[in-house]
Amino acid sequence: MTTILAAAASGLAHYQQVVDVVADNVANVSTPGFKATRALAHGAPALPGTPESGPLGVRLTALERRFAPGALQASPFATEVALRDDAFLVLQAPDGTRRYTRAGTLRFDSVGNLVGPEGLLTDPPIVVPGDHTSPSIDAFGRVTALSPDGETVEVGRLQVARFVNPSGLISVGGGLFVPSENAGAVTLGSPGGGGFAELAVGFLEASNVSLADELTTLIVAQRAYSASAQAFRVGDDMLATAARLTA
Repeated sequence: MTTILAAAASGLAHYQQVVDVVADNVANVSTPGFKATRALAHGAPALPGTPESGPLGVRLTALERRFAPGALQASPFATEVALRDDAFLVLQAPDGTRRYTRAGTLRFDSVGNLVGPEGLLTDPPIVVPGDHTSPSIDAFGRVTALSPDGETVEVGRLQVARFVNPSGLISVGGGLFVPSENAGAVTLGSPGGGGFAELAVGFLEASNVSLADELTTLIVAQRAYSASAQAFRVGDDMLATAARLTA
């Protein structure tokens, strides 16, 4: 009877987390470059190391980030870009470590630095000199500006990265990721070269969240949560009956 209670409680905990994941996905349906997450789980054995005893409830195994591409949407800002393949833009955190993102919300700050989400510098840093004007980005990631004598000069080039297993990246918020051992080796390059696609300049990649899929997952999770709650009540009633019989 306590086994019933434990199994039902694990179901309640798991499907509550599924609902939380759905809520996070739906909340970010309009966030550029956001990648939906799903909760994966399997049955937990009754005793550690004895899988032949059969499943005892549910155990969460992973929160899987789905890196399927989102649709391209036109942006009013000429410095914003979208990645046409499975690559990531490379940014630099204040501590010098790298961050990776699919969100191409690039801007030039007040001192000419090209920055991405959360105001992080690109890696390598790209700076437009103070006496240069009209900075722009092309499909190959080249950043150019007009010098004082009217000549177009290249001041830097965006770097992109590709991972063997992007699902192994760890989200640190703000559309930023850091690699884990599960992400595998990283390959660095430039847009339009070395097997990387050109950028879509003046576009942003939309979230890949499907509201239809999330609604379906939510309905299933709610029904499963209700079933787990009912199973818990049955186990509780059985335990109460046994307690009365032995009193």
